[in-house]
Amino acid sequence: MFRFLAVASGMLVLLLTVILTTHQAKAQAVPSPRIAIMGDSMSTGYGASPGQGYVNLLDNDYNSQGGDVEAFAVNGATALRWINCPTNPTLGGCEAAYAGQFDRLKNYNPTRVLITLGGNELIISRPASTYASHMQQLANKVRSLVPNASISFVRYYDITKFGFQRPAPGTICDLHQGQCNGYTTYSSWSQYGDWLRFVAAFNNIQVIDISTANFTRSHVIDDLVHLNNAGQLFYYNTLKPRL
Repeated sequence: MFRFLAVASGMLVLLLTVILTTHQAKAQAVPSPRIAIMGDSMSTGYGASPGQGYVNLLDNDYNSQGGDVEAFAVNGATALRWINCPTNPTLGGCEAAYAGQFDRLKNYNPTRVLITLGGNELIISRPASTYASHMQQLANKVRSLVPNASISFVRYYDITKFGFQRPAPGTICDLHQGQCNGYTTYSSWSQYGDWLRFVAAFNNIQVIDISTANFTRSHVIDDLVHLNNAGQLFYYNTLKPRL
């Protein structure tokens, strides 16, 4: 009887050891989340105090959980510039800030990439369909660099919401490509969203839309576009639950 109990007890200990080892192996196999945010001045924190951008706030959260959030953002960025400038930083109109960004992205090896662009396209009146096509091309480029990362598009608020006046179509170009292309009409932010969702649906890309969140005039600086500290905090609190 005692021998049977000893054998049974030993088998139980062995089984528990196997279960524990398997659980630990699975836990070790799941990489810590590393989120790359590819964007424009909304993601550089332009208009807010240093360290108060939503990217910094997300990074603080993820760091406390063993993860990381890194900004891949350039003031004035468009999807077209992101497609071309990192590999051609001397192209007319490109900035040094783009140089080496694709290599940096590969080395960072994120588990997830958030692409959040559109405000500068809206300013230069790029047609919504062209903007969405560029976003798709950029997503394809990101997939070729970090094939194991999931990709999401993030839509922020309409930059004309608080009275910012867009220049007349065709008066401001994406200089490095001479991209005015005879733009003669405005596309709305809503149309940008419709086209972006259309492209995303055919490319297995999630769209995180925070454009309908209650951003207010008190959230932006005097240029009526960029977020102040309070606005960046609101952006962070709105985006975080959707990640």
